[in-house]
Amino acid sequence: MTKRTLVSLPIRLLLVTALLIAALPALFVQSAFAERVEGPLRADPRAYEHVDDDVLYAQGEGGFADGDMIAQAQGGSNIVNVKLTLAQMVQKQIDQDVHHGYSYDEFQNALDPNKCNLTTFADLTTASGLRAAQIDAFIVSQAKGRNGKLVGTGAAFIQAEQTYHVNAAYLVAHAILETGWGTSTLASGFEYDGTTPIGSDNKTYPAGTYYNFYGIGAYDSSPISGGRSMAVQQGWNSPEAAVLGGAQWIAKNYTYAKNYPQTTLYAMKWDYGRANATGDCWHQYATGISWPESIAKLMDQAYAHAGFDPTYNYVLPLYQGWTVPDTNTRGMFRMYNPNSGEHFYTSSIVERESLDSAGWTYEGIGWNSPKKSKTPVYRLYNEIGGEHHYTLSAVERDALVEAGWNDEGIGWYSDDAKGVPLYRQYNPNAYANNHNYTASKYEFDHNISLGWQDEGIAWYGI
Repeated sequence: MTKRTLVSLPIRLLLVTALLIAALPALFVQSAFAERVEGPLRADPRAYEHVDDDVLYAQGEGGFADGDMIAQAQGGSNIVNVKLTLAQMVQKQIDQDVHHGYSYDEFQNALDPNKCNLTTFADLTTASGLRAAQIDAFIVSQAKGRNGKLVGTGAAFIQAEQTYHVNAAYLVAHAILETGWGTSTLASGFEYDGTTPIGSDNKTYPAGTYYNFYGIGAYDSSPISGGRSMAVQQGWNSPEAAVLGGAQWIAKNYTYAKNYPQTTLYAMKWDYGRANATGDCWHQYATGISWPESIAKLMDQAYAHAGFDPTYNYVLPLYQGWTVPDTNTRGMFRMYNPNSGEHFYTSSIVERESLDSAGWTYEGIGWNSPKKSKTPVYRLYNEIGGEHHYTLSAVERDALVEAGWNDEGIGWYSDDAKGVPLYRQYNPNAYANNHNYTASKYEFDHNISLGWQDEGIAWYGI
């Protein structure tokens, strides 16, 4: 709902501010960065059984063959038909939930593909497009990151991507979540004396400091001792070794597993491929239902900090009788500035995350627009009033430019089939930020009752 606040902050200033986020870490929304001191809760110890090298069937012992480059995402999508209904999948999760006691509705909301961040469906076996320096800069953008063991590991994440063909943006986001930006107990390093027997076979290993960035082996019953034991046995005796070793382990057990590969965050959490084939879904990286969304959020923020929107291939499960998001459309993010009352609309993850870090409120997806059509929606900006305006009319655009507004080009496209109307309203009592655009008839009617004026249909979504 649009608030009738008159003070405005120019959006360009906010975007510039957001680009300085390394100097302003307190502006980040902290909920996604909560420290995972002990690593994730594990669904089943079988998810951490030893897997022989031949399980990583596409790779040699040290990774993919030299010169075999990781695939580049092209922006396509793959729909996987699941013979289970969403309700059946929810029930399977309830039956094996022994840690949290989530409700049916909580599971359904987390499992419903239409309610998930699309990044949770990104194919993690494609290249990130990030550089080591960009990863390093993202890590130190947070105070905890600057004081953690992930500092300076950007090159290791890129090497892991190139060697094991696992997306580096995912790897760094996962490590950040698991370790609280590199500050958790397992990430801080374990001083092993070289004489204490480790593991079920009671073997000893070389003395040294060992690190675990992915909570691997951190079972619910013994997260610290289990995670430390795994790090020693795997030889993760430096932060770089922990990055590379963790990536290799994830590749073997998840993204390139021989029988039921789990190539997306959604699949790593819910194991729907195994459920579809066998009825079981025990091979889950974590039991917390927010785990895939939390990593996806961090991936989005890594790209926003680097200053470009990612290109993903999507893999989406289609449950019987259900639907999946249309990846041929663009979700239009709706942002709200509590200081000025402005609503801002963009399909750019960079703009969304930059504004979010600068204090704007993310209100979800306002509508879906076609990636391309014959009907562009023009975006204009008024530096004096600090507001944006959006219009289908080239005449209106030109008139505003003549009056001093900045033409920011095409913001998005209207649906030529005129599917979902976006209503345009005008607030005669506001000096600036006096237009509102919404697909909600309820919001439209409410604003009219407050004295807003109906200016008809602005454009159409899908």
